[in-house]
Amino acid sequence: MNTVKNETNKPKVKRKLKRKVKILGVVMIVMLVLFLVGGFILDRRNNFVFSKELSTTVLSVEENEITLSEFCYYIYIVEEEVQEKAFLYNPDNTLEYWNLHFSAGTNSSFMKDMAKDTAYDACISDFVYAELASEEEHQLTEEMSEKARNDAKEFFMRLSKEQLEKTGLTLNSLEKIFMRRQIAKDYAIHYAVQYTKIKQIQNPNEEFTKEQILKELSPGGLYYEQVLKQQYMIDLNPFVYENLPMGRITVNQ
Repeated sequence: MNTVKNETNKPKVKRKLKRKVKILGVVMIVMLVLFLVGGFILDRRNNFVFSKELSTTVLSVEENEITLSEFCYYIYIVEEEVQEKAFLYNPDNTLEYWNLHFSAGTNSSFMKDMAKDTAYDACISDFVYAELASEEEHQLTEEMSEKARNDAKEFFMRLSKEQLEKTGLTLNSLEKIFMRRQIAKDYAIHYAVQYTKIKQIQNPNEEFTKEQILKELSPGGLYYEQVLKQQYMIDLNPFVYENLPMGRITVNQ
């Protein structure tokens, strides 16, 4: 009886063993894939070389793209402002301010990361308002265009040799950026006037200050974030975003 019973169970035991081997094999393959992918991501992060990524697209709004080199304009204006505060905080070690951590619940962040987000927000805002202007065929006057070109030249002359080499910015690329910023600014003013009129019609018993309107139409503002910005497809390059060394690009070199 025992012998027959053992012989009968052998196929079942073999099937169970085969099933376990298959499961173990699948688990090992998944672990290997995760290990390779994780290693690849880590390797990419470790191999981020700023100068080699200057032609890489940082972000795009619809079909419009901006390279890291062009984005350096926004990095510069943010780093310049934060660096002034960093110098007041500790003139002997400005990086101490850049590495400060601000606790605000779920919005806690390092100064360098807050500065990075500010640069991205400013860039995206320019694209959004420039797109809105283009859709309504809102154009600059020749006087405004000339002002944008002059501002670009003035900004170009402010950059040191080291900053120009680090960012790859040229007069041509700056003129392109300043023209976009000029039309974005001009249209934003036009839009604010129209938006204020609509708000007053909808709420005749309320008064709206210029500061309130600008806040709603600026990055972080309710109307800007939930209405204007949502009209466009915005893509960020995560590799560049995660590795930007804010506080060490145009300052603290």
